[in-house]
Amino acid sequence: MRDGDAVDECRFAHISTVVTTPSAFSETVALLTRHDWHSPTTHAIFVLGERKTCRVSVVLLTGTDAPLASFTSALEQIAPALDGIASSPVLAHQSFDVAFWDLAEWQRANAVRLTRLNIVPSGVEVLSTIGRAAVARLRSTTPGFRGAIALSNAASGKAIFIELFTTRAALRDSEVTAYFDARNAREAGVLTEPPEHEVYQLHPLASSN
Repeated sequence: MRDGDAVDECRFAHISTVVTTPSAFSETVALLTRHDWHSPTTHAIFVLGERKTCRVSVVLLTGTDAPLASFTSALEQIAPALDGIASSPVLAHQSFDVAFWDLAEWQRANAVRLTRLNIVPSGVEVLSTIGRAAVARLRSTTPGFRGAIALSNAASGKAIFIELFTTRAALRDSEVTAYFDARNAREAGVLTEPPEHEVYQLHPLASSN
């Protein structure tokens, strides 16, 4: 799935995050990967986990905003199960517009760098330009690069850049590119705060195995 294949193909993203406990981390990942998140207009679903922070996120990419209701309903359905395996799970939900995407090979990825950004209202287009340039560089310099997507929420001033790699080693090899991208965004005046980088493992859904 690449930016430009179809204008309406991938327009919205919904992200829900659970902060669980060390003892419940694996069971939380298993619960979220076993659940059927699909809907007719869903294009990709990621389950991201980081054991050190006990954070697990479900990322839903869709062509219309309609699946949000079913996504929210699904979260409500699994909430009791989450309550049963973690002492105090924290569920946080965010919605974004998709600024651009290049996800043709995302199913071959295992490692994910998620960069959280706070941007000025006029910064979305500049950020998209910087992101597209980053993807071009990564494709030419990092063999393990498997795709990226940029998300933005103009109302909150929040943006997220997700990059996918075959391994954590490939992700580490791309850190110079990430540094220059952050510097370019800062120099362009679109950031209101320094970016925050997080690294996750991409867990395949049970239905895709």
